[in-house]
Amino acid sequence: MTAVLIYTRLSTEDVHDATGRQEGACRSYAEARNWGVAATLTDLDASAYQPRARRPGFETLIGEAAARSADGVLVWKLDRLVRRPKDFERLWDVAERNPRIVGDRAYKGEVVARDCWPAILDRETFTRLQLTLNHPARQGAPPRHHKRLATGFAQCGLCGQHMSTTTRSGVRYYSCPTQPTGCGRVHVRADRLESWLLDQLLKQLRLEPPPTAHDADPGDMARAMAELCRDYYVDRIVPRAAFLSARSLLVRRADDLSRRSGRRPEMARVLAAANPRKQLGALELGQLRDLLADRLDRLVVNPTFKPQRGVFDARRLRCEWRTPAQHRMS
Repeated sequence: MTAVLIYTRLSTEDVHDATGRQEGACRSYAEARNWGVAATLTDLDASAYQPRARRPGFETLIGEAAARSADGVLVWKLDRLVRRPKDFERLWDVAERNPRIVGDRAYKGEVVARDCWPAILDRETFTRLQLTLNHPARQGAPPRHHKRLATGFAQCGLCGQHMSTTTRSGVRYYSCPTQPTGCGRVHVRADRLESWLLDQLLKQLRLEPPPTAHDADPGDMARAMAELCRDYYVDRIVPRAAFLSARSLLVRRADDLSRRSGRRPEMARVLAAANPRKQLGALELGQLRDLLADRLDRLVVNPTFKPQRGVFDARRLRCEWRTPAQHRMS
């Protein structure tokens, strides 16, 4: 009988019975497929996103998976298991050395027999995971993630120094750092600046031309990549050197298509919404920063010469947008 490890996690934002509901759903899922449960591992009040967060249950899971004490891992939802690519890659590295996950038997790294036992993952899901994990964008050092919308864009109009966020009396500000780094003389309320910046971004998006009928279908590239991964990972009919060469070519073509189309998928949803500004504000921070990074060179924050308490003066702000020819890949 196929045996699985159930993993549940309770974050600081969950209700107290969350792990019980997760385990119950997983056990019902396993029972419906006649799978046995080897063990249940749980982490309480543990973040899966913070790099230094301790998750003893997850570490035990990695060890049990490496020791092959079960045939697979069962979770209620993927974000209960991992939130960081680094952690997912650790677990996948263990799973990738064990083709039992799709019912295959391997010898010295090569699959010698297929469909030897019930699979934990179907081959299509296995292929999609391989496609995601092997995309070149995942290689190299992880990108730096900013927690604020205008960080890296906002610059002091007096000294040109990048502004950082500070909090005073519970109110968040973008402030020029003090000497010797900056002049320390320019400050602006963060919430009002960010709201204004989103208004300006929406105006910029509306000025850009929509994709034309001559633009290629990005779905063609995705299908071609999926077929290539299936040929290499599943059917084993493409040698590694040919796979890497073809994958590199497809990625270059997809990047070129993205540059020519000039649109991210979320832009179409924003502009087609009944309330585009509300839809724009509902995007994730990373998506908003990507849209800004494609178009905004810098946001200059000048000092207020006659400050009035509670009054936001947008005249002191200036966005320097790139021309369409200067846009980064969208």
